[in-house]
Amino acid sequence: MSVLAPALCEKLALQNRRGEWDLYDQHGRPATICRNFKGEHDSFNSHLLYLREELAAEYLSPDRELLWFVWGERNFHYKSFDSNRDAFSGHSHIHRYSHRWAPTSR
Repeated sequence: MSVLAPALCEKLALQNRRGEWDLYDQHGRPATICRNFKGEHDSFNSHLLYLREELAAEYLSPDRELLWFVWGERNFHYKSFDSNRDAFSGHSHIHRYSHRWAPTSR
């Protein structure tokens, strides 16, 4: 399970309830949503960790920005291409993404 870092939870005063993975703010409103997805016949897992935008903005100070980098390899099943392995030669099976975010209310 993907969860928010303990330092962020402490800074934002987030709490868990009854052993749930989701966290709540001081007013009892949901602050994070954590989910794992895997279908019965899927060979991969998907993970979601959501933090409310205003909480992320509260954590980020005027001299901080949020940077995230997504990097993942997309493997091909051996039956999906022939033995010459051209699919791997251009590294198109590697997924790369980066983004920089700063709250707009600064």
